[in-house]
Amino acid sequence: MIVDWWSLPGPQRFVAQICSEIRIGKNVLLSVPDLFPDGLRKAIRESRELRDLHWHSLTVSASEHRQPLDWLWEEFVFADDDPGQTRSVEQLLGRDELSGMVVWVDGLAPSCAGTLPAFFERFSQVLNGIAVFKRLQLCCVVPLSSAGSFSANVCCAIIDSTSYVGPIDALTFATTLIEEKAFSVLEAQVAASVVANLALWDEELAIALAQEQLETILCPMSWLKGWCRTKEWSATLNSDDLRHKGLLTIFDGQPKVHSAIAAVRDEANVVDARVWRGQAGVLLPFIEERRRDLLEYFRNAILLPFRTQFGEIMDVNDLEIGHLHSMFGRSHRIDSDAQALIRVLREMRNKLAHFNPVDSRMIACREIRTFRSILKVGQKP
Repeated sequence: MIVDWWSLPGPQRFVAQICSEIRIGKNVLLSVPDLFPDGLRKAIRESRELRDLHWHSLTVSASEHRQPLDWLWEEFVFADDDPGQTRSVEQLLGRDELSGMVVWVDGLAPSCAGTLPAFFERFSQVLNGIAVFKRLQLCCVVPLSSAGSFSANVCCAIIDSTSYVGPIDALTFATTLIEEKAFSVLEAQVAASVVANLALWDEELAIALAQEQLETILCPMSWLKGWCRTKEWSATLNSDDLRHKGLLTIFDGQPKVHSAIAAVRDEANVVDARVWRGQAGVLLPFIEERRRDLLEYFRNAILLPFRTQFGEIMDVNDLEIGHLHSMFGRSHRIDSDAQALIRVLREMRNKLAHFNPVDSRMIACREIRTFRSILKVGQKP
């Protein structure tokens, strides 16, 4: 079952921040990039904190040329409008039927920066003289490219949406996408971690990539380039355009470009580093656990001290996978499956140690899938 994006820890905190501003009577401006998950309005409206409020949704056409006061007036007052009546914020906020209402406004184009900031400032000034429980409040979704034109004040909060998702959110979401696939436990863990490190803040990319085979997930350059073409994203976008589109943002405290943009720019080092990071967090602990299993399996056959170019090893627990491979990798006295398992683990460890991703065939090989049986039924020396 896919978890709801807005129920993840980071998105939940983001929703809670919005709700707290609305609860104390403020207008809210949500600054969002073009790439942004659906469902935020529903999450806010269904939050326990705001369930008692009366909501109204208003979608403004991107080609809208009316003043903000006019589209609000004509949405709520038009039927009772007297010919020649002067429209004002004071009159709008004074209407009893709008008392205690929150209006969700979306669909605004970047051109809203021309008229909406001055309207919001006046609206907030008048709102400040009205009791909180009687206020008509606005919650407006504005393009990130227009956000710099607005100013926060005592009755208006501006909330930035560019860094509300973190690694825990990405991994939790990816795990729910992968868990129903026909993967082994290790394959599923690796796939979820890599999807999380590639998709980062992009919910849609995570959902799509998680549907692919392990080979594609672990070697995603071609797939990511295709995704970029489908979205009609250009490799030549500058930093501001990338940020406004949601393809460059702060993630885990650092500015990061979208993986599909990195791919279409042929920045294989960026994509490979994200695949490696996803693999390393799962495979390095796995390799260490198998090393300990192998030490127990070979305990009676290990002869110490073991000499290396750096000195002698006197404690069996200090032996690494490479040492075990030197001892038993070619021994005729050792079970061939156990030897093969050592070779695979050694190759995995060497790749990861040099910041190279591990091939999907290695992760899905028989020795890794059946390591429990190998170490259990193999004859101990």
